[in-house]
Amino acid sequence: MYEGDVRLDRVHLLVAILLTWVTLGLYPAYWIYSRRGAFNAMGPRRVDDLLGIAPLGMAILSLVFAVLGRSADLATGVLDGLMSLVGGVIMIVVSFRFRENLRSWVRERERSPLAADSVAKSGLMTFLFGPLYIQYHINRLKDAGLL
Repeated sequence: MYEGDVRLDRVHLLVAILLTWVTLGLYPAYWIYSRRGAFNAMGPRRVDDLLGIAPLGMAILSLVFAVLGRSADLATGVLDGLMSLVGGVIMIVVSFRFRENLRSWVRERERSPLAADSVAKSGLMTFLFGPLYIQYHINRLKDAGLL
């Protein structure tokens, strides 16, 4: 039903958390950008180029503002906060699309309804942890031989 092969790498969750910390929050936005093609091939919920790159671009600009100290002025501080907010909202939207595609992909390939129902089951966890939560379920599927 879906186009092409899907290749998603296993990334240990502690490594993903460490990368998030070391990159000052850029890793989850990069994770979304780098995996959107695989998730687009998995299910009906597409993530276009703009949605895929916007969180990364906004996170980089926000980091640049913070490093250069430009957020001290009110206008750039508001702009910085707005970019962070919009980037965060887009990351949440994309995480839910990825979650839906992952669940759909497992439902298509695994006969047991329990398999698809147990993949990324929690909307709250998707909202709170986004890419890290989805990566955790990718790791589980790889360990089970389903991905």
